[in-house]
Amino acid sequence: MKKRLVLSIICEKYCLRIPIKNCHRRHILPNKCGLHTWFIAADMQFHWISLIVMIALHQRFNKCLIWASILVSYIFILYDSMFWAYGQTYGQTFTPAMSALLYPLKKVLWALNLTAIIWMCITGNATFINRFLSYKAFIPLSRLTYSVYLTHAWIVWIYWGSKRDLIDMKNFTILSLTSSVILISFCMSIVFSMLFEAPFFALQGQSLNASNNNNDSHEMDVNY
Repeated sequence: MKKRLVLSIICEKYCLRIPIKNCHRRHILPNKCGLHTWFIAADMQFHWISLIVMIALHQRFNKCLIWASILVSYIFILYDSMFWAYGQTYGQTFTPAMSALLYPLKKVLWALNLTAIIWMCITGNATFINRFLSYKAFIPLSRLTYSVYLTHAWIVWIYWGSKRDLIDMKNFTILSLTSSVILISFCMSIVFSMLFEAPFFALQGQSLNASNNNNDSHEMDVNY
């Protein structure tokens, strides 16, 4: 009971520090409020530094060079991840310098690759990929992604908490497990979105409509 009370106090204390939680020196304890909420802080920080990307949008770069950089980066990420995922170094031992380079850099490259693909799409330099990502079937699913992000951890925790035996770490087993978690998370996100996210969107829409109506009426009075 005492442990639950301490965790409750910690969650309440650090709730307002979510945008900088991943940079706080004691971020390990607040993460007990939600291990996956570190992304909310990272996402907010990237919004703050998005000015750099906006400046880059006004520059001219070679399209082939950008796509080549994306391909090379993905190959680098795959090269690094295969060893750690399967524990196979093929008789090679990574030096501390190599490990320090590969492990943190792959995450940065992954983020930069996604950013580059989005950039190429919105600037009209990725016709096929842009058509695929703009497929209408993705629209309702894209509106549930934030709810999936918030709720998928519950599915994972329930699954691991209910396991009483070992998991076969084969590719098909992991693929089946991942697919089932994604499917259940999307189903759960529908309920979560209807209960919490949709009402706020409705209130926001009503507020914007009221503001637009007030502006229109004010313009009519001025013109009159």
